[in-house]
Amino acid sequence: MGHCKTFDLEVSLDDWDDEDLLDEIRNRGIPIDAAEAPEEANDLLREIWRLRRNGCEYDHLMDKFLSDTLGVVI
Repeated sequence: MGHCKTFDLEVSLDDWDDEDLLDEIRNRGIPIDAAEAPEEANDLLREIWRLRRNGCEYDHLMDKFLSDTLGVVI
């Protein structure tokens, strides 16, 4: 069996600026489109709301929103 080492670290996100954190997220391959363009995410949410309110199909837009913001596909 392999050996595991554990460490107790105290880390605060305040130790890094926003750009450092965004770079780390990008380096991990996590999509952050909504974080970089919140107005586009808001526009997409408004369109989803409008379609849902009018009883129209909106699943394709919800799938795009989930993919863009969470990096997941249903």
